[in-house]
Amino acid sequence: MKPEADMRTHVLILLCGISPAIVTETVFALAQSGDLPKQIIIITTITGEVCLRKELWDSGVWASLKENLKCDISFAPNQEHLRLLPDGDGNAFDVVDTLSTELAGSFILDVLRQYTENPDTRITFSIAGGRKSMSALGALCMSLLGRHDDRLCHILVNPPFDDPALRPRFYFPTPGQVHVDREGNVHDSGSARLTLSILPFVHCRYLIEKELKRLPGNYSRMVALASRSAEQFDSPAELELIPDLLTVRIGREEFKLQFLLFLLYWMLAERRCDGQEHLYHRKDLCEEFASFTELVRKRMPQKYWYRCSGLLEEGKIREETLNKRISDLAAELRKRNVPEPFFPTRGKGVYGLGLEPGQIHIRMSAGSPES
Repeated sequence: MKPEADMRTHVLILLCGISPAIVTETVFALAQSGDLPKQIIIITTITGEVCLRKELWDSGVWASLKENLKCDISFAPNQEHLRLLPDGDGNAFDVVDTLSTELAGSFILDVLRQYTENPDTRITFSIAGGRKSMSALGALCMSLLGRHDDRLCHILVNPPFDDPALRPRFYFPTPGQVHVDREGNVHDSGSARLTLSILPFVHCRYLIEKELKRLPGNYSRMVALASRSAEQFDSPAELELIPDLLTVRIGREEFKLQFLLFLLYWMLAERRCDGQEHLYHRKDLCEEFASFTELVRKRMPQKYWYRCSGLLEEGKIREETLNKRISDLAAELRKRNVPEPFFPTRGKGVYGLGLEPGQIHIRMSAGSPES
């Protein structure tokens, strides 16, 4: 369901072969959920384009659906809405071998990037149509580029309405219209059930987001880049803290934390470096934090302490406040897809890092008096 405050343009992108019904079925299912797209883009082949023009526009099926739904979706039989898979010379082609599969992957990526790099859009991407290789490529491309609010989907239709041999062919439920199956049985179109299946996928774009803005949409190159980025988590990443800058580095990721969050993370890192056990109670966490703040007070710029003077009284902080800050710290790490050992808890009520001491490095910046 579309969030009420979401004003972004909803774009439906579909892979389609010789079964144009997946377009009308998907649009109808989205309408039932109250989330109609504003624009439709179809990635197809030469043969697919012929089928789409004949079955959706020439037959009047698309006009009938729009009238049924009382909607005005941007979708027409032109190059803006029908994207034909091109070969290396820009000529349309079908996906029939290894080379054409590679080219198709790059083309799907290129189409997707036109929308995933635009913050004013959100995407529903359907892999219901086209060859199996196209569906696989579509899902993989969404994994490379899809954002958290973008959706990957498939449309499910109950028998016999999923049978292309039904006469007349089924495109969307129309109560009163009858269809005849292969055995001559009659079925009312109104009994059709359409289910839009939302498919979870891994969001790899956040591993390669910095490179996305400058890389061309070559499928193999982007897969290799994402694989290399993921490999950094196969070997133990290291945690580096720069206290006077409130800076955290984990692997290739660098970010800053609010002062209190950084103090908490620094304290847990120091304890792990010293080989101390985890803390098992909030009371122990508060006492340890009070001792730690007194220990490092003179090592940190005074401007930081002024900002949290209302929360820290003589180095003490309420248990509820500190527990909330632990949750805030975990949320900051979660946003950056940080591996679990770097998180501040080892389970409910257990505070500590899951790293080896040798993975942790703490130093002041080059400009610090302590450096």
